[in-house]
Parts: sequence; C-alpha cells; structure tokens
Amino acid sequence: EAMLVTHAAQLNPKDLTVAAHRILDELDPDGRRPSDEVQQQRRRFGLKLNPDGSSNPYGQFTPELTAQLQAVLSVLTQPRAGEAGGPTDTTTAGSPTDEAAAAPRPLSARSMEQRQHDALADIIGNVQRSGGLPSEGGLPAAVYITVPLEVLEERVAGVATTMFGQSLTVAEMLRLASDADLIPIVID
Repeated sequence: EAMLVTHAAQLNPKDLTVAAHRILDELDPDGRRPSDEVQQQRRRFGLKLNPDGSSNPYGQFTPELTAQLQAVLSVLTQPRAGEAGGPTDTTTAGSPTDEAAAAPRPLSARSMEQRQHDALADIIGNVQRSGGLPSEGGLPAAVYITVPLEVLEERVAGVATTMFGQSLTVAEMLRLASDADLIPIVID
C-alpha cells in the first residue's frame, strides 16, 4: 500500500494501475488469475442486436486477446495526421491502413470510447478488404443488404435490411456500400 501511495504522487492513473498490477503479480503470481484452462473456458463474445440496428457487445476475452486488442486500439485511437493534436506529416505511406488513417474524423469531438469504436470499425473494414477471410458456403464474407428499389433510386427515407435482419437507414447503407464491390440483384 505504501508503495502505491508513493507512486500515486508521480504517476497518472493509467500508469498507476499498471504498477499496481505488477506489484500484485510479484506478491502473488498464482493467486490473482484463474488458470489458462479456466480462461479458455470463460472466453466468449457476442452481439445483442438492438431494434435500431445497433448492437451491444458482451463477453469475456482471454488475456492474450485483450493484450492484442489493446495494442491495436492504442495505435488506431491516436490522433491522426491533420487532426487536432495529430502529427503534421505521415511517415507510414504505403501501409495497408493508410486509407483508414487518412479518414478525417474530428478528434476533439470524439471520446476515447468513440475513438475505440471507430478503431474497431477500421479493423473490421481492413479485414474485410484484405481478401483473407474464409468463405461461407462458397461465398466470400460480405454484408448482404436488401433494399426496395424506389428507396435506392430516390434515396428517400426508407430502411434497408441485412441478411441478419438488422435495419439500416439509407445513409448507413450508402456508407457501407461506398467501399464495397456491389452486385445488384433485382427481385420482383
């Protein structure tokens, strides 16, 4: 306790949390964590779909997945070139995330949770565009959307539906379609 109080005067809350975990690990390396087998049994992830088309994630990640996710989110939530607080030039030209990194998003208007959400969206988009996903029933992983033709042609208020029953506004559908290879199918 005394050690943490001493460190509290010198460290920010995030670094103090890291220091506290390290101290606990040293004092009781086996007492704080469940075994690897228990961690593997507890791992789960799901999405609870909301009526408006959004979802609430739930689950428990393993320590390895948590570390990987934190590492990637840490990089993708940093201020980007051209944003308030971001670097003035980019030195990663040619990297596979250039498109995502160059996407203008006002940093000052986003909370850390919003930046993490946007980073997760970037990750999913990069994976989808990579072509490295396995096929499902012989078809590449894709978002299939059904929308009435008049809604699509007129871009009027209306709702599109994904193959999972999720409702999307026309604006949401068009944002998804902006990066997509479209295969129109007209159903009478």
